[in-house]
Amino acid sequence: MYYLQITLLWLSIANVICDLPPGTRRNTYLPPESTKGYSYEKPPIPFSKTPTFPPRPTPTFSPTRTTPPFNTIPTRPNVPPTPSRPYPIPVTKPPGKYPTRPPNGYPPPGPRPTPIFPEPGNNGNTVGPGHDHHHHEPGMPFDFNYAVKEDAFGNDYSHNAISDGDIVRGEYRVQLPDGRMQIVRYTADWKHGFSAQGEWEKWSPSRTRNMAVSGMSIGILCHYWYRYLDSKLSGRTSKIVLKKVIIDQFVCSPLCISMFFLTLALLERSNLSELKTEIVNKAHRLYLAEWVIWPPAQIINFYFLPTKYRVLYDNTISLGYDVYTSHVKHDKDNIKC
Repeated sequence: MYYLQITLLWLSIANVICDLPPGTRRNTYLPPESTKGYSYEKPPIPFSKTPTFPPRPTPTFSPTRTTPPFNTIPTRPNVPPTPSRPYPIPVTKPPGKYPTRPPNGYPPPGPRPTPIFPEPGNNGNTVGPGHDHHHHEPGMPFDFNYAVKEDAFGNDYSHNAISDGDIVRGEYRVQLPDGRMQIVRYTADWKHGFSAQGEWEKWSPSRTRNMAVSGMSIGILCHYWYRYLDSKLSGRTSKIVLKKVIIDQFVCSPLCISMFFLTLALLERSNLSELKTEIVNKAHRLYLAEWVIWPPAQIINFYFLPTKYRVLYDNTISLGYDVYTSHVKHDKDNIKC
């Protein structure tokens, strides 16, 4: 187990070094000696220093150019002059009382006069007194539904709707990124419009299952880690306990966080790019929380408890701590692609 941990540590270091930006490591795309540059063979055909071009022919032109004839504009026949258009007659306002604007810009005190406007003419769009504002022609009834469920890609959604021509009732379900199912039920009709109500599952079985599997995997790692740590640093003095806490935070904590994201990525069928994005955006949050929660807890663990009870003690602390880790893992707002 010791050699496996050393191998995982070196693989992690190599992965980080390979992902460093240009300028922080040696550029493998350049030759070994950057001062010498590339060496190419000399071309066998010599190149001429002064290029030669063939002589250009001199263009010839005709001595005289004939002037093309232009057609003369024909005269127009006698056309009577166009009578001038009369100016439009200004529209005069119909008789009535209209408010006048006072010179100072503000209306005088007291009740304002109500202007009398002319009656609008009927241009075909005027609604008469006998018009039925609630007239409705029913539509064609329909009934449809579809569903998509791909566990390999995490797609689970469906939609169904039914209508009798007057009222449409439907429902659609979408699986959220955190594993819960969102359910929206709606009704729509010509009289009241669209109305919808949504609800979400308060508990996700798949999310709980994945967290449990990840916790068991980390528990196996912690079991062998504590046995190895006690074999190398035996005793319960303050100096030994402090060394164990520091080594545990710098070695075991990064390994546990890496295994946490790796096992969940395998269970959720995430690709390598998504795994890397989650580690870059979320691992530092969990590592800072590890420094707040676990050093005081591990002091009690290393000072008072024997080796066989330490994993059980860690799991008891993790019951509350894993609530935060699950929240960070399924937080989609802080991901930067």
